[in-house]
Amino acid sequence: MTRIRIAIPSNDGEETSPGHMGMAKYFYIYDLFEKGEPTFVERRENTSPPDLTEHGDAVKMKAVLEICSGCDVIAGTKLSPNFRNVSNTTEFQPLVVGKGKLTDIISRITTNYEPIYDLIQRRKEGEKTREVPKLMNEQLLLV
Repeated sequence: MTRIRIAIPSNDGEETSPGHMGMAKYFYIYDLFEKGEPTFVERRENTSPPDLTEHGDAVKMKAVLEICSGCDVIAGTKLSPNFRNVSNTTEFQPLVVGKGKLTDIISRITTNYEPIYDLIQRRKEGEKTREVPKLMNEQLLLV
């Protein structure tokens, strides 16, 4: 059975955090399956340093990626230049999910499981892109 491990930024475990991914208090890690119930894995505290220079600080982003190690997908509420950089240079598949309840976000990702899983597999084979998928309601778009 295939699985997608995803890190979702949230301050309370109920809703996505309102700011950029690195501003969240925690990352909620879930395993999602094409068929079957999602599984909560763990809550990881965001111990990354505050932005040292400006938004999009490379040191902060590196620390966030270390916290999210072992995940296939990192979710964010907004598209940022750092997300494009992550998409182009790392093993992580960034995904813009917007604001909302974690349960709704997980449901929308599960609805689009196959194309997201395909992006992850292509990434594992060495294909990296600057495009970042964005979930708009139930539709997955590349931006």
